[in-house]
Amino acid sequence: MDWLAEGLMVTILGISTVFAVLIFISLILSAFGMVTNKAGNKKGVNKPVLNTNIVKAPKTEENKLNDDMELIAVITAAIAASERAKGRNISPDKLVVRRLKRVSAWNKEAINEQQNSLF
Repeated sequence: MDWLAEGLMVTILGISTVFAVLIFISLILSAFGMVTNKAGNKKGVNKPVLNTNIVKAPKTEENKLNDDMELIAVITAAIAASERAKGRNISPDKLVVRRLKRVSAWNKEAINEQQNSLF
């Protein structure tokens, strides 16, 4: 019976340690939030006013092409940043996006299932 009491004490000590560390991390994160809010609320700084009456333009072929070009630019920049992180200095203008293929949600799920299978 002595081993049961000792096991219970170790369990309680472990759980209380975990919660104490979690509370400490929460306090640190909230302190960071207060510091950033104080830095952002300086007097004399005008906050931008959001216009809630925005009307979206209908999708046209030109808008779709512009969206694709923006997507290609973002993908190219991400690949260039990844290559720089690996130590290779490849500029984005050296990279070429040859094809942009959109995948539906069903295809994404099938790909995830195939990649995560145990066999």
